[in-house]
Amino acid sequence: MRHLFEITYFTNRLEEMVEFYRKLLDVEPADLSAESATFLTGTVKLFLHTAYTPSEGELPPCDHLAVAARNLDAACQEIAGSGISIETHPKDYYWGRSAYLRDPDGHQVELQQASVDWSNAHRFFAGYCFNAAWDLIDKKERTPEEFEQMIELALASIYHWKQRPDCTEQNLSVGYWQAARAYALSGQADNARRYGQLSLEHSQGTPPFYTGFAYEALARAEMVARNPAKTQEYLHLANQFAGQISDPEEKQILEADLKTIQ
Repeated sequence: MRHLFEITYFTNRLEEMVEFYRKLLDVEPADLSAESATFLTGTVKLFLHTAYTPSEGELPPCDHLAVAARNLDAACQEIAGSGISIETHPKDYYWGRSAYLRDPDGHQVELQQASVDWSNAHRFFAGYCFNAAWDLIDKKERTPEEFEQMIELALASIYHWKQRPDCTEQNLSVGYWQAARAYALSGQADNARRYGQLSLEHSQGTPPFYTGFAYEALARAEMVARNPAKTQEYLHLANQFAGQISDPEEKQILEADLKTIQ
């Protein structure tokens, strides 16, 4: 069985396209450069690339779908045998081995040799698990199974972030903060405190927004532990960092969260 795995658009307005799909998909690009952007949502990747003038022998920029095949050459033989014409036969490119054909309406379709791309896999699951955990955090009521799943997703997100070469201290601070929140919502004060402390350690040198939220996590852990003195101590520190935030929206987000801690 072959499966659709990528949609590719070429554009002269990459910045606008990235902003459009960021808003539409409600997710940040998994990869972003001056020439391209990749959005990972579900099982199909959206790839945006700047249009270009092809050099001799280079494929022209053409919007297309990409389909993965376990054995590209065998798949092309099977497809050709079924009466579908292969426009560009299997060839090795810098991204892998691909062939090209067109559907009845003339849309280009890429057929690509399937392989495990661990870099993209970690990019996908780091974001996917984080967002799925966040959906559970946002729920007003959760089943016991959902509490467990919320924690598992938050920890899985951290694991996949740590496998990525572009992982930063800021990424880890956010990941550990989410785990602390998941544990706090589950009533596990010790684990919430542990991950809040990890969030704080990795927030060093990051903007005050992240350090403020690390202290928020610690304050919430102490609230769950019913330790009012420690709760107020961490709340005071969190508010100090909130006062250093220059972005009004970020400041409002942190201050609103702090108001939920008693």
